Amino acid sequence: MCLKYKIYGQKYNYFSFFTGNHSGSISTNNAAIHLSLCIFEENSRIMQQIDMTFEILDFNNPLQVKAFLQLMNEYIADPMGGDDPLDSEKQDKLLDGLKQHKENFILLGKNENKYISLATCFWGFSTFHVKRLLNIHDLVVSGSQRNKGIGRIMLRKIAEIAKENDCCKITLEVRNDNNRAQHLYASEGYTEHNPPLYFWSKNLE
Repeated sequence: MCLKYKIYGQKYNYFSFFTGNHSGSISTNNAAIHLSLCIFEENSRIMQQIDMTFEILDFNNPLQVKAFLQLMNEYIADPMGGDDPLDSEKQDKLLDGLKQHKENFILLGKNENKYISLATCFWGFSTFHVKRLLNIHDLVVSGSQRNKGIGRIMLRKIAEIAKENDCCKITLEVRNDNNRAQHLYASEGYTEHNPPLYFWSKNLE
């Protein structure tokens, strides 16, 4: 499948993307889904073609678990994450917590037999729209694979899954100083909530 698009150029903004009406269910049999995306830039010829497969994380698959933890620690240590990588104890807690929290899935992106991206997603429910929604909690692209359109491919696959599961919208939070991510989200149809919302939290630890 070849898709054309244009490449657009400590607070969090709340962004959402409305998916429309669709129905279906997410496959959890870990079958790889193949996508060949031709990347175009405005007023130019094809830049590159990226062949990716997608897998839903299976906690019983040691290769997938290892890749998930490596990508998460890379993300946490990134300036936009701004924290220390998880030690082995916290990694175990992360895995156990995600296993017990059933309303989630972790999408792994793979290129040339290497895991290069992930998205941690949680199912929610909109009381206003009276429909399911999907929240993107983490969106990670390995540092060596950035600026290749991988994040865009991940967002489009997530939107496909949300539509198949009859979600009314996709939500995410983005740092106010992460202009690069905001440009990507805006170019994929995500908008700041109107009226704008604050993302507040209360630390219980």
